[in-house]
Amino acid sequence: MKLNINLDLDNINNSFILDFLNEEIDINISQLYNLSTYLEQIIKIKNINNYIYNKDNILHAAVYSTDENNDYWIVLDKDYNFFDIRIPNDEYYKKHSENDRKSWFSNLTENEIKIVKLLMSK
Repeated sequence: MKLNINLDLDNINNSFILDFLNEEIDINISQLYNLSTYLEQIIKIKNINNYIYNKDNILHAAVYSTDENNDYWIVLDKDYNFFDIRIPNDEYYKKHSENDRKSWFSNLTENEIKIVKLLMSK
């Protein structure tokens, strides 16, 4: 079965950052759900200043909030998996020991670790 969906992005303040949706994509129901979830979250962000597009395994990612210790990212990877990730800022990261920092990655998959490290380097 084939279904064509046209997205109307005119009501999104930052629609220019969603250029990756100008291509034809072939996704399953799970991936469609993740894409929809990602887009629902993007719509809620008022001003997107920090984002990544098509880098390594990240299809699209954007910072939706920050505080004194962290940046909070939503991520859509190239397999259309959706992540909500907290990335410590440099000062917070430096306050912790090497063992503490290693423990942050202990429950993550290899793909998730790559994504987190990429976001940390941003």
